[in-house]
Amino acid sequence: MPRPTATPEIETTHRDKLTPLYHVVLLDDDDHTYEYVIEMLGKIFLLPTEVAFRLAVEVATTGRTIVMPCEREEAEFGRD
Repeated sequence: MPRPTATPEIETTHRDKLTPLYHVVLLDDDDHTYEYVIEMLGKIFLLPTEVAFRLAVEVATTGRTIVMPCEREEAEFGRD
């Protein structure tokens, strides 16, 4: 009498290709106040005031700061 055999199910996983991330970089200028920069970072990128303030200080002292990494479409949304 033949023995029953078990055939294991092999589960394959499909991994989507990861979307590359881009840095949103804020550059310093002499045209905008701390208040304006903090307000815009909050409105455009939905950052809390404390985070926006820290980024405003960093851009004023170093000349630039990375606001956030995100997908290209999101990064271009906040441009200009």
